[in-house]
Amino acid sequence: MYTLAILAGIGCCLALYLSRRCSLDERAFACFIGSFIGAILSILVGGIIAVNTPTRDVVLGPATLVSMRTSDGVTGAFIFGSGSIESSSKYNFMMKMDDGSLAPGWVFSDSTVRIIEDKSLEGVGYWRTTVREVDTESALYNWGLLHRSRVTIRQEFRVPVGTVVQGFKVQ
Repeated sequence: MYTLAILAGIGCCLALYLSRRCSLDERAFACFIGSFIGAILSILVGGIIAVNTPTRDVVLGPATLVSMRTSDGVTGAFIFGSGSIESSSKYNFMMKMDDGSLAPGWVFSDSTVRIIEDKSLEGVGYWRTTVREVDTESALYNWGLLHRSRVTIRQEFRVPVGTVVQGFKVQ
């Protein structure tokens, strides 16, 4: 963001300096054009800086998973797979919230999802998400424009052994 203000200001000052022998109207027009050119350059430079701003991986969670009951009477399932939304597969699950209530959740079933059956867990499961985002502590952050958005790189489910249920039909 600093880039936009500084380069637009430099463009304005440079235009005023170069048009110092012109009339007031010509100087105002030169100041406008200089600021405009400075703003365009700052968008280009700020975009290049934004692409080169360092990123960091941030772990969100863990959220506590609770077991669900299937319509077939199977109990103790933590993750149901796979439903679909507009021809995209998804995994469904239930989370226990801080106030004790339960909330449904789902994630698209893609290459970021990892389901780990952990022998040390019994009666409880966890969901953790790792995202890659721009490092706001970096010195380059305030100089860049149009930073990249947060990208999910891993969805990790840790559940007790034998509690993942996959639905299937025998033909």
